[in-house]
Amino acid sequence: MEHVLYGIENRLSDKKKTKLSTEFAIDVSNGKKDFKSSFSQGEIKTWNIYEESYKEIQNYEGRATNIIALIEEIENGFKPL
Repeated sequence: MEHVLYGIENRLSDKKKTKLSTEFAIDVSNGKKDFKSSFSQGEIKTWNIYEESYKEIQNYEGRATNIIALIEEIENGFKPL
């Protein structure tokens, strides 16, 4: 999460990861941040189809997430293969 949301590529301690995750969760819960749009920033690669993203994200070397494709497929009545 820290790589995608914050562009942090260095290894962080579990304590720092937990702190960042907790702060993000609190901001989303309090309405300061929107969960879905947080992952839709211009410099973050996303895909329109979860199945496609699942295959491609494994080899993608930049900031990328497939959470948006998953959320949208669930919202639109995701039908498993």
